[in-house]
Amino acid sequence: MMKPFLLLICIVMSLPTLAQLSDYPVVFIHGIAHRYEDWRPMAERMTRDNIYTAGFDSEGNIETDAPAAITSTGSIWLLSYYQPKPIDESLYGDLTLYSERLGQLVELVKHKTGSEKVVIIAHSMGGLVSRFYMSRAPSHWQSVHRILTVGTPHQGVYQSVPIVGQLQDLATNSKFIEQLDKQWSNFPEANLKWGVVGGVSFINGLIAVNGLSSDFAGPGFVSLYSSIPYGEWKQALKQPGQAQLNTEHFGYRLLLQSGHRELLKHPKVESAILWSRQL
Repeated sequence: MMKPFLLLICIVMSLPTLAQLSDYPVVFIHGIAHRYEDWRPMAERMTRDNIYTAGFDSEGNIETDAPAAITSTGSIWLLSYYQPKPIDESLYGDLTLYSERLGQLVELVKHKTGSEKVVIIAHSMGGLVSRFYMSRAPSHWQSVHRILTVGTPHQGVYQSVPIVGQLQDLATNSKFIEQLDKQWSNFPEANLKWGVVGGVSFINGLIAVNGLSSDFAGPGFVSLYSSIPYGEWKQALKQPGQAQLNTEHFGYRLLLQSGHRELLKHPKVESAILWSRQL
């Protein structure tokens, strides 16, 4: 049996040290039809300091509760790309617009913190918004240290009803996803800074074999083939709950048995966030 002090040393050595973690601000991005509070429980587990918010008012102006300058390193931010006009956003909003707004918010965070980069943690549709922002220009790409997408439909949502902008963009094989994939391919080092976490509510039979298992046991939610794209879901399915580093397309890959909303609080997602902050 291992002696207690040796066991303690092994545990400490297995955890990221302060020297291994970046000082870049961490920005949390929500999914469809939500705003700041999605990620707050996770953010509160990460820090005892202030958690700042930034988003837009009904006139499209940026509003934030952060002071003029943030002196603490590794600050935590909850960002929202929506205006508080749910009907207008539902009818007229699209992911290209939201990526433009996200770019404004990232610049605000960089300005207030004096940081050259941020770490992005994005849930669901927010992962597509974030990746599209990153892929639009080399300067955007360089502004992100790492990105972790959690329950994001990278290949679209199987039964999205393409009626309005957001839902059109979320549909499988949409023009938006086609453009995103094309732009993303311009950055061959993507696997060095992109981590994915996918969830399934159950793993069973042909549904799993085809990658159609979803994170809420229904085709309208995010299917496994979409949350862990490029066919890597097949390998992830063999190792549920076990993180894999530096695969062909991702710096971090993890499949969890979890519902879509439950991913926001899952303890193993917290470990994935540590990966995204490492130097």
